[in-house]
Amino acid sequence: MAVEQDYYENEDFWLEEVFLNQKERFQEISRRIPTDVDSLLDVGCGNGAFVHLLLEDERKFSEIHATDRSKAALGHVMVPKTPASIDALPFDDRSYDLVSCLEVIEHLPIPVFDKALRELTRVADKYILIGVPNEQDLDKSMITCPHCRSQFNPDYH
Repeated sequence: MAVEQDYYENEDFWLEEVFLNQKERFQEISRRIPTDVDSLLDVGCGNGAFVHLLLEDERKFSEIHATDRSKAALGHVMVPKTPASIDALPFDDRSYDLVSCLEVIEHLPIPVFDKALRELTRVADKYILIGVPNEQDLDKSMITCPHCRSQFNPDYH
């Protein structure tokens, strides 16, 4: 298993308290969902923090579904879920009114990127909502590995 894949299968990475500081951001994103959206797929859902917030939304969606490649992450998700990679989504064309993909595409290797965007487009019936880091100072967020002393961004940005 690759280092990055091991990283995302670490149970500690998906603990709810790790994502508590994301609630305000997720609330802002949910406010941007058009009112005619009835069904939603969250691709790269992680521990489900965003879809769980949607369950509390005053408007009710007929369907909320989540997908991630990490089985450890999906273990925390409380909506219907499917293990899958973003570049091979196991859903029919135009299956969901809105497909969200938050803080995912910046992690994709170049060969996967175009195929992933095509998959998001294929599965979405009306809208695609993509979130990526903005104004993140990568130099300030670098950490040093205590074993090999190499520096890297802990979020793989």
